Amino acid sequence: MKIIDNVLSDSLLSECNDELRSNFIKNTWISSWFAWPKDVRMGVSGNCLISHVSSELSDKVKDEINNYFSNQNYGMVFQVFQPYSGLSSHTDTNYGFSATIYLNDFWDAEWGGWFIWSDKNTEEYRAFLPKENTMILSTDYEKHLVTPVSPHCGQFRCTIQIRGK
Repeated sequence: MKIIDNVLSDSLLSECNDELRSNFIKNTWISSWFAWPKDVRMGVSGNCLISHVSSELSDKVKDEINNYFSNQNYGMVFQVFQPYSGLSSHTDTNYGFSATIYLNDFWDAEWGGWFIWSDKNTEEYRAFLPKENTMILSTDYEKHLVTPVSPHCGQFRCTIQIRGK
């Protein structure tokens, strides 16, 4: 896993959050219950909401992050982790790479939603607390998961998920 801080310009990060918030009142969301394979949902009782990033915004994000990927063929979606939602351990072997950009301006450690992965070299588990404008990039099919979000958190855990073939 590669951790890249300040991956987007401040203005583009703001634009991403604006589009995400505007999608909240639109009929554009699908539940992870329908979109994710059963093995990724195993042991997780909550649902994550998923909505496409507009083509215009997607192109802008691609312009700023393309230098991190050798493959230019990828798509992106917003993911909104609600209370109790998370991801079971998986490897994303059906993708050439995957990445997550964290959008929340603050995330408390007590709220759950930790990104945990097994380091490919040491096989030790490592954890990352969501941090605004940070991108986690996975190109080596490392096993990873997201701990369930607490029902007592102060907000939803919001990300842009990127996957390439």
